[in-house]
Amino acid sequence: HCSNELCRSEGMTAPYLLLRGLAAMALAGLLIAAAPAPPSTPGSPTPATALEPQMGALATIRTQASATNDDARLAGLQAQSATIEASGRHAEAMLRQNLARLARQHGQRAGADRSRITAQLASTQALTAEAGDVYVQIAEKRRTSFSVRVLRRYASPLSPGFWTALIGSGGADFARLDALADEAAAEVWAAPEPAGLASLGVGIAVAVLILLPGGWLARLPAERRSRRGGETSALALSAARLWLAIVGVLLPTLAAMAVRTGAAWGRLLSQRADALAGAVIAAIAWAAAIIVLGQAVGASPREDRRLLQLSDGEARRARYWLLWVALVTALGFLAARLIYLTGASIALTVALNAVQSLAYAAVAVMVLVSFGARPSALHGLIALLLSLAVTAIVIAVLAGYETLAALIAGQVFWLGLIAAVAWLAARLADDACQTLFHSGGVVRRALKVMFGLSDSAISQIGVLAAAGLQLLVVAGALILALTPFGQSGALLAANFGRLGSPIRIGQAKVSPAAIAAGLIALAAGLGIARLVRDWFDRRYLPVTSWDVGLRTSASTGVGYLSVLIAVVCALGVMGLGFQQIVLIASALSVGIGFGLQQIVQNFVSGVILLVERPVKVGDWVCVDQMEGDITRIRVRATELRMADRTTVLVPNSELITKPVQNRTRVGLGTRVELRLPIADPSQARRALEVILAAAAKDEGVRAEPAPQAFVEAIAVEGPTTLALIAHLADPAARSLGRGRLYLAAIEALGAAGIPLAGQGSKAS
Repeated sequence: HCSNELCRSEGMTAPYLLLRGLAAMALAGLLIAAAPAPPSTPGSPTPATALEPQMGALATIRTQASATNDDARLAGLQAQSATIEASGRHAEAMLRQNLARLARQHGQRAGADRSRITAQLASTQALTAEAGDVYVQIAEKRRTSFSVRVLRRYASPLSPGFWTALIGSGGADFARLDALADEAAAEVWAAPEPAGLASLGVGIAVAVLILLPGGWLARLPAERRSRRGGETSALALSAARLWLAIVGVLLPTLAAMAVRTGAAWGRLLSQRADALAGAVIAAIAWAAAIIVLGQAVGASPREDRRLLQLSDGEARRARYWLLWVALVTALGFLAARLIYLTGASIALTVALNAVQSLAYAAVAVMVLVSFGARPSALHGLIALLLSLAVTAIVIAVLAGYETLAALIAGQVFWLGLIAAVAWLAARLADDACQTLFHSGGVVRRALKVMFGLSDSAISQIGVLAAAGLQLLVVAGALILALTPFGQSGALLAANFGRLGSPIRIGQAKVSPAAIAAGLIALAAGLGIARLVRDWFDRRYLPVTSWDVGLRTSASTGVGYLSVLIAVVCALGVMGLGFQQIVLIASALSVGIGFGLQQIVQNFVSGVILLVERPVKVGDWVCVDQMEGDITRIRVRATELRMADRTTVLVPNSELITKPVQNRTRVGLGTRVELRLPIADPSQARRALEVILAAAAKDEGVRAEPAPQAFVEAIAVEGPTTLALIAHLADPAARSLGRGRLYLAAIEALGAAGIPLAGQGSKAS
């Protein structure tokens, strides 16, 4: 530099000095680049030695990060590890430049310098990798705590803070993504040639073979069975659905694994690129599972392979939306894995949760609009639950609860996937049992030969076996449904539990959360009880040889037992143990003794009627001057249908505590007695023959036991009374049948010339 006076004394102007300085700097740079590397003295600093203090700092950061859960503290430690990683990458760049400069030099000294710098580069790379690992671990810990706090509110997409945080962390996120891409590219360029490309080509060829010829061969058994003439069994259709679903998931997954294996053998994948390739395979498997299971349920091009009765147009629309669901799921999975590998910021994680949740909600809305309303209770329930889930997702995202929205969205589609798998497996189990225990089934023939069981008993075993397998499927589905919920579900329940902490009233504690859980458990238990009873009436009872009364008693008993179990389970969910239930029952006993005595008495009497079965459904009984046919035994009263087709409710206690006349004998119908007086005792034998012949001609009289006629009484200077006993097939038509027999007997006696006595007859 020169002063103004010196410049003026030499006659130099400012532009001239500037050009002269730039030329001197350029010349110096060229001389430095051409000169050999100066020998390093023991005390001279190098990029590697400058990072030595940071190695100890990195160990301290790792220790402090594992010992704290404070998000602000973790953010500071993450920033420190990012600084160390950036310094390491800068040092790597400088060392690589030195190696490139030394590569043009020869000699013993240059070789020693190259060895020294190579060793420094290796240690610097190790430090950079360790710093990146610490950064990713801290980021994952922050994301885990972020995911755990599902009820914590973050910035809403409608607020400026959301976009400010996203833009502020965008530079660092893109830098880490760029570093991942550079690492993958460097691994590709460093791969051996042509072995790397050849290995990748082999992997691609194997993938093509798996998808094309392999897919055709795998689907061939199901296609050949479907082309056969005649009717296809239900078991064959269920097996074809399940096999095509397995093949549809397995083939693309194996193809993707073949490509990844070829790239790995060719040394084309870095460590993080290999992890990302594994995420791609998982995303392909998820997408394929969604598509093939959706086709098996109702979107298959073939109508006979749809579990749901959808039209061809609805099936086409379902396939279209399945592709969107699969795409959203796969991209969301890949984005989440990429965020994990790069250690992205919390702001980007929040944004990803919001975008994926809204994408799921949009697809769900389109599905609801596309299919519209259908006259089905199940469809209405699914549409209602899906609408509530979509509403909750949108509200949660707009309110800033992005983690809760992502949890709801992911769980909805996860439950749908599990439901499809469970439906396929349950249908296969039911069809398999029906086929094996059919009249021509192998199991039926074996049971007949080995144990001599009747057809009814074998059918019952088949129904129970199908029910047992379906229960196992449902239990497995519930376990899978709770698995992804896992910790998140437990922590969600804990958060809601803090909102409804117990309230002490005297010595008792009332927990709103426990009451709500108990009510939910009671509702679910009653629903399951209804399903169990419907299954018992629809599947088990029709294959039994029981009469109507026994079937009704068994059905009612199963219903009572199921409801009792549901109530006990609900009380247990509320936190009431056996001792608390006994105390409640003791407290209620006083009220039962005063106000509910008759109800409890009738309930117990109903249970006795179902167990002892003194009367049953279908019996014609007389109780308390009422006569009618038992149509139903309820919890409190028994329904009697009278001869005039009216219904009378008789309390169950009346049938237990009062005399009851049962006019129905099992297998014999109802018994009627007729009394006919004749004037001439000498014509008694002839009159009996005429009466029996008239009774035998009546269609309502049972042939077994046969009608009987005899002389009941002889009065002195009076009529001779004849009696006729017959059994009618229909107990409800007892009065009509008796009147019909009276008329037939009177006409037959008149035709035979046997006069009746002048006085009336009395019948019992």
